[in-house]
Amino acid sequence: MKNKNLRKILYVCAVLVLLVLGIYVWMRSSGGGIVEEQTFTIHGKQTETFVYNTKTETPRMLHVKVEGELDCDAILVIKEDGEGNSVRFRRSFPLKAGELKDRDFQTSWTHSGMIIEFKANDCVVNNIKIVIGVEK
Repeated sequence: MKNKNLRKILYVCAVLVLLVLGIYVWMRSSGGGIVEEQTFTIHGKQTETFVYNTKTETPRMLHVKVEGELDCDAILVIKEDGEGNSVRFRRSFPLKAGELKDRDFQTSWTHSGMIIEFKANDCVVNNIKIVIGVEK
């Protein structure tokens, strides 16, 4: 009788320890969500460049959301705004023609400064919004 009760107690304790460890690891990996967000709008241009310096010194993730409608294919490039002429960190996001309501990208990013370049191939772009969110 004692042996069965002891096994039950040890099993419950082991499950509780694993649950607490799982919650701890999940909390550490989630990072707390988007802490800073900036919106850029493109209207009546084929190419556009923005410079964005976050207030977060060491971001962890970058969330890029593009809203609007494109008449032609385009590309969105985010580069590190580093000192000097060399570009060391870069992410490219191809955008197909059509409505961009569900275009949401996530990527790792560890720099506070960035240059955002938007280039459309063969058309002038109207009312495209680029929302950049930084996660710490």
